[in-house]
Amino acid sequence: MLAALDRRRRTGAGALIELPMVEVALNVAAEPIVTWSAYDTLLERQGARGPHGAPQGVYACPGEEQWVALSVRNDGMWRALTQVMGDPAWARDPRFATAAARRRRHDAIDERLRAWFDQQERDAAVARLVAAGVHAAPVWNQNLLDELPHLAARGFTQWLDHPVAGAVPYPGTGMRAAQFDVAYRAPAPTVGQHTNEVLRELLGES
Repeated sequence: MLAALDRRRRTGAGALIELPMVEVALNVAAEPIVTWSAYDTLLERQGARGPHGAPQGVYACPGEEQWVALSVRNDGMWRALTQVMGDPAWARDPRFATAAARRRRHDAIDERLRAWFDQQERDAAVARLVAAGVHAAPVWNQNLLDELPHLAARGFTQWLDHPVAGAVPYPGTGMRAAQFDVAYRAPAPTVGQHTNEVLRELLGES
């Protein structure tokens, strides 16, 4: 597309661009192809699990849509997690002693973690886990992003007055720089809002 735009700038002639969807997909899904080509390893869906953490997942706490994301990356984190949980007898099972063993028995661990998180208040559980050195975080409702302390401190949300919807929060970048402007200049347009400006002022039509 950039080459076509440059050609139009230089010659004044447009160009037809044919773009198969698979070419777009390969740019964001190259890892399975490379992994298969290099190692004969087929990457399949893992849900919330990943290649390093075990256990790793998203666990429900009491209340509506109250979830905790958890990733135990090493044996030290595993021990810290079990201590936060009150050192249950099942967690001392030798079958869960190493990361490789925990990965093989991930489903069994998930069942017990779900039961534990089901009795925990989300933010309190996260605070205890993080204090113990475990990778954990609350899963936030996207509609509440403007209330997140970290994003609010960075001015992530920009409020604009929309002619139909009124005051609307727009997600920003959280970046500030004297060299460039990253703020929105106007709210999202309504249907046909700028037709007159485009036809008359930009294209010079009557």
